[in-house]
Amino acid sequence: MKLTIRKLLIFILAALFLVGCGKKDEEEPTVTQHDFTVEQWADFYDEKNAAKADAANKDDADDDNSGTNEGNSSTDTSDDKNDGEKDNNDEPDDKKTKTTVITIDPGHGGKRTGAIYNKINEKDITLKVAKYARDYLLDNYENVEVYLTREEDKDLDPDLATDLEMRAIIAKDHNSDALVSIHFNASEDHKKTGTYIYVSRREHVAQQCKDLAKAIMKELTDLGLRERAIEQRKSNDMFDETGDPYDYYAINRHCAARNIPGIIVEQCFMDNANDWQYIESEMALKTLGEANAKGIAAYFELVPKSE
Repeated sequence: MKLTIRKLLIFILAALFLVGCGKKDEEEPTVTQHDFTVEQWADFYDEKNAAKADAANKDDADDDNSGTNEGNSSTDTSDDKNDGEKDNNDEPDDKKTKTTVITIDPGHGGKRTGAIYNKINEKDITLKVAKYARDYLLDNYENVEVYLTREEDKDLDPDLATDLEMRAIIAKDHNSDALVSIHFNASEDHKKTGTYIYVSRREHVAQQCKDLAKAIMKELTDLGLRERAIEQRKSNDMFDETGDPYDYYAINRHCAARNIPGIIVEQCFMDNANDWQYIESEMALKTLGEANAKGIAAYFELVPKSE
């Protein structure tokens, strides 16, 4: 009888251990086959731009041949050319007239502190970085509107699931062109370092998410942060009607459902000795915020304000 009880206790402890390991693996950032490094995306876009240039050159050559063939039947006067140039100059520049709307989401808030290290709460520094990013965009670029999902230390809803969806709803209510969710990382051994950016895997927004992530990653790595991954993660238990998994992270998932490119930028590991320099002072946090803003501006090709 004693032997049987002992075996039962050993079995229960082993089962609890396996469950605990599974949860840890689920919560830790995992580099998967869906990861894309900045270099890989840079190579992809170099090839894409080269293909566009070849196509444009071919079109120009076809236009030249067409003009030669029709030269005997029609002539262009200098006045006509000047009129044409004037008309082109009068055409509005979309970049100068279109307003780009960005929602920046300071992760966590209120009772949800996020990671805590050296008496610093993640929720507090995400808000600071988000505000610095907003201010930099508004101060330095034309035709941009920037909204924050929260302006103070508060949660958006007592229920976590609703709280996360509210962030996408706010972005939708402002007709946002993108949502950038600011976060910081931490690890149990305090040895992990660098930047992860999580993007949607849903086809209708995936490319925009990856491009935006690439632009922000470049600015962060230019500061000296280690690039870890631009990553897509599949949900373990949510699938669309075709059986394709939805996004693992709620921000990616809810934004994609509203046709908004939504990304999560894990700036760095706040508990790592190397990464600590990026959050240890107000100036360091401001620098992070401005790096995010510059990446957003680069992706949307925002027009700088005149000096």
